[in-house]
Amino acid sequence: MKPKICYLICCTERSGSNYLESGLIKSKIAGNPSEFFVDHVRKELGIDYDMLDTERLIRETMTPNGVFGARVMWGTFQELIGKFHQDSKYKEMSASTIMSIIFPNLRYIYLTRKDKVRQAISYSKAMQTNEWYKTIDGKIGKGLNRKHSKKPRFRFMEIDRYVSYLVEHDKNRRQYFHDNDIQTFSVIYEDLEGKYEQTIIELLKYMKIPITKNHDPRIVRNHNQESSSPMFSEP
Repeated sequence: MKPKICYLICCTERSGSNYLESGLIKSKIAGNPSEFFVDHVRKELGIDYDMLDTERLIRETMTPNGVFGARVMWGTFQELIGKFHQDSKYKEMSASTIMSIIFPNLRYIYLTRKDKVRQAISYSKAMQTNEWYKTIDGKIGKGLNRKHSKKPRFRFMEIDRYVSYLVEHDKNRRQYFHDNDIQTFSVIYEDLEGKYEQTIIELLKYMKIPITKNHDPRIVRNHNQESSSPMFSEP
């Protein structure tokens, strides 16, 4: 079965991607988005085949209605395009053309956070503690930093560096959309908490995913009551 709809959640670290993905997954009709193109995530998910085998990835992770989703940071996006450019079939193609070929009927979701300072502080906390999210049952999502600390410290220079990094990656992403005349569905982190259920419903409508009574996205609850809230949604 080929996918009917594909979408990419384009974001930066600590912008609410776990939170947004949770609502889409719980709808049961919007794929099972994750960072499928990051090595350690692939390993955790038991994906042991080539990263460029997107047909298999889509087939194995899309929902029964033919919807596939993935999260892609800017650095990961560049790495993925670089790998495809090594294939003679895609060598002369633009990034947007490659994306539209490997992800049929592609939609872009642009997730961003206005307050880059708070985002950078949250990023610094997660990097130091190696704790990226926490579920309602107490499970903590770990990163790759083995030399982590239980008590994070305020590191001005590090935070300042992260602010520049986040601003630059957001800027590059917007430039990509502009240069390729790509229309996106934009989600603002600061607005997500108060409009969570509404945002999920609007996203499903934007992607033209039929909503049935058996898969009503309004079952999604506030993240403080559910199991996938990001641990550092606010620093």
